[in-house]
Amino acid sequence: MATRNVLPSLSPPMRDEGQLFMGRLLRHLTLFAALLTAVLLLVACGGEDTDDETVKTSPPSALSTAPAGSPDAEAFDDSAEFDADGDDFLTVDEHLLAVRAAFDDYRWPDGYTPTVETMTRSLENAQPGDLFQVGLEHTMIESWQECAWYRAWLDAFQRGDAVGQEDALQVMADELPGYRDAAGAEILTDVAQSAALDDPSLVMQRVEGRCMERVFDGPT
Repeated sequence: MATRNVLPSLSPPMRDEGQLFMGRLLRHLTLFAALLTAVLLLVACGGEDTDDETVKTSPPSALSTAPAGSPDAEAFDDSAEFDADGDDFLTVDEHLLAVRAAFDDYRWPDGYTPTVETMTRSLENAQPGDLFQVGLEHTMIESWQECAWYRAWLDAFQRGDAVGQEDALQVMADELPGYRDAAGAEILTDVAQSAALDDPSLVMQRVEGRCMERVFDGPT
């Protein structure tokens, strides 16, 4: 059976009727505020047209202003060029092309560079008709990049390489949080701040929980 692979999301917890009422009220107020803000912006900009294609095809992790050394906003839109039918989903072959195109937009530490073949090995089990949301290639690459830099920092920490630690820490603090939403960015910032104090505990938690099965060209 064909499946649709989409960007990860969390299911909301069950709420009682009072919470549901308040939630609806807050959503209406938020929507009203957003509409009012949009109207004011259009007035301020003289009714300038919005690039609808960019809004539609940019994945949630894309930033209007990307951190130094990371893919810029235009790079996140590039995957849409592989969406032949324009439905915001890619076939397996299109997804592979998008992964290969996006891979070189990311920085990797020496000794911890995966191959595209390694990252996409799970696609060997894909079924005909399986689809992948535009932008999912960035989500996948970013998770590998996070593991690469955390393992590079931890390896440098364990061998007492202050320069290696500093190089990895710069990416951990300045780049990795930029790929996430506010909650995710806060978590990765906490990890970087802990590492800056020579405390490897949070880095080790991330590596042990997310990265142990990932194969890189370098130390293990």
